[in-house]
Amino acid sequence: MKINLDDTTTEKRFNIEGPCDPERHYMVPALERLRIARDIAIRGDYFLIHAPSQSGKSTFSEQIVNEINKTNDFHAIYCSLEPLNEFSDVNDGLSIIIDIINNEIECSHYLSSFGIERQKSGSLISGIRLALHNIAKAIDRKLIVFFDDVDCIHDEILITFLSQIRVGFNYRRKLMFPWSIAYIGLSSLHSYKVRLNAKCEDPETASPFNIIAESFRLESFDERQVELLYKQHTDATGQKFTPDAMKCAFYWSNGQPWLVNALAHQVVENDLRLDYSKVITAEHFNEAVHAILGRNDPHIGYLFEVLEDPRVERVVDPMLCGENYVSDSFFDDLTYCLDIGLLSKNASGDICPSNPIYCEAIVWTLSFDIQADLPETIVYKWMDEENFDISSLLKEFQKFWYVHIKTCKKHYSYKQSVQQLSLLGFIQGVIIDAAELKYELALGSFRVGVCVIYEGTAYPIEIRQANTTSMPDALEQLSRYIDRCGAYEGWLVVFDRSKSRSRDEKITWRVEFLPNGKTVNVVGC
Repeated sequence: MKINLDDTTTEKRFNIEGPCDPERHYMVPALERLRIARDIAIRGDYFLIHAPSQSGKSTFSEQIVNEINKTNDFHAIYCSLEPLNEFSDVNDGLSIIIDIINNEIECSHYLSSFGIERQKSGSLISGIRLALHNIAKAIDRKLIVFFDDVDCIHDEILITFLSQIRVGFNYRRKLMFPWSIAYIGLSSLHSYKVRLNAKCEDPETASPFNIIAESFRLESFDERQVELLYKQHTDATGQKFTPDAMKCAFYWSNGQPWLVNALAHQVVENDLRLDYSKVITAEHFNEAVHAILGRNDPHIGYLFEVLEDPRVERVVDPMLCGENYVSDSFFDDLTYCLDIGLLSKNASGDICPSNPIYCEAIVWTLSFDIQADLPETIVYKWMDEENFDISSLLKEFQKFWYVHIKTCKKHYSYKQSVQQLSLLGFIQGVIIDAAELKYELALGSFRVGVCVIYEGTAYPIEIRQANTTSMPDALEQLSRYIDRCGAYEGWLVVFDRSKSRSRDEKITWRVEFLPNGKTVNVVGC
């Protein structure tokens, strides 16, 4: 069945533009993601929910509000604080928050039935507290408020806003203030405390966050939830996903909600043009990844921008060369990178990019200039219909590095990982989209791995700094990497930073034969 693109029916779609609408978009039910948010609100706690950008926080919050409003004892309202992004003046900001609360009263059939008067913004010192007090006092149910987009509030406004709520907190047991309040934003509770404590003039003043009972992270989809989302499309249209396609989508996205939707949106609407008779395969998703990265959607563009943030650079730079990050600001910098979703902890507890798409975006962005400067004559040069001559490619890189080492070191702001970025950029620039690249990046691993997959054959490459570990240990680790990639041969590229050896002495090549019969090409640079 092929659908006419001009058809104006309201069939559901995979959403990549703002909050989801249950009548227009496929959705993972909120209770599937974080059921405890509803339960803890009904219990009467004040709490925080945080998640990276484009993780479905607003959609989730609105769904939980709807779930709570199905009960007879509670009424929940949803207030987006996004408009405050444009305001830095405290009085202006507080006035906007009061207006947002007033608008919720007017738009709610339930609240408006009680004749609650609009709170005037004249008394800004207590206006927000009074607005919430008036609603809680008037209605015949316990009031629960979800304040979304808390990150949009400038620090001075946020301190006053939270302080007013803290003053009203003690009244909630008498039904004269919200029974529960949820704050929704990007940052963890630790990050907010670090920000606001630095702004508070009086160190003896109680933290505006001291009434928050718990802080929850809204996690990405798990594999079952990805399948649940995609099954909604199959049930609605009959279009099927192969089991390998489901696994492939989860591999590339690691369940990141926007990416899960973006991959399916790219395949269903852009690549297959709504032809539901075609079965969606893993290859469709592999191709969709390149389209999403190349299109530079706002979500991907945001990742490119944050790489310029010094907090991100201080973490990502050592990660790109596998080194440990030791700094006075380590915990705060790392927390920020985790909060924005760029990095995460894998199953082994290692810090690495949150998913393979982000990983490829990081490498592509930071090595873009290298790729742009490569002569067109080397693109696809070492590939034929069946094989990829990785050894010849790396020998060409040795020549490139010999000539351009000073230029590369001077160019990159990421000084620690300039060698790794140069090689990864060279590889990406040579193969473009002719092969699949699977990276292994992690803080403290002392190596970077990239497996080139071409026509079904895997070519594992490890990159190391000389003297970070012994050669026997490096060969043993590469041997395990070769096994994971299902290959018989590997390449170990070793960058020598020492000043005692000349460039000619550093450019070497030798072959090692491992006890398990695997072959390793040791490439000196």
